[in-house]
Amino acid sequence: MVSEFVNELGALPPTGFWDPLGISNTADKRRFDYLRARELKHGRVAMAAVLGYIVQEVCRLPGYLAPGVELKFADVPNGLAALGVVPILGWAQMILFVWWLETAVFIQKEGELPGTFGVGYFGRDLEGDEKEDKLTKELQNGRLAMLGILEILTHDYWRP
Repeated sequence: MVSEFVNELGALPPTGFWDPLGISNTADKRRFDYLRARELKHGRVAMAAVLGYIVQEVCRLPGYLAPGVELKFADVPNGLAALGVVPILGWAQMILFVWWLETAVFIQKEGELPGTFGVGYFGRDLEGDEKEDKLTKELQNGRLAMLGILEILTHDYWRP
């Protein structure tokens, strides 16, 4: 079954529109735009995660992560090993911050292209073909970053 979204944002050669699970086959335009906006958000998070993983291998912030327990940023291991070291209040702060971003800052603009969250593109608003081109590139980079962070975490988990 051919989806009605074959010419939507992110469809590029050689694969064209790629939906191996057929999720878009039963979706209307509104649902498709919702899912595409979520894909862009997940891609942005994955790009930040890959960059953050690499930066932490090279440098650390000075000072204390948790002064009450004498935990310095430099003492926190990289990757999955940090899960058991960061205090629960630190995780709570991060979760609350992400929740605030999701519910108050990065909100999909109604009637706009998926991924238009009202914060501009590096401080400027794009229009027309340039906007579609940048969002398509961002979508492709985000898809690659999602695969990249999964590989990094998998490698980290099974590291000898």
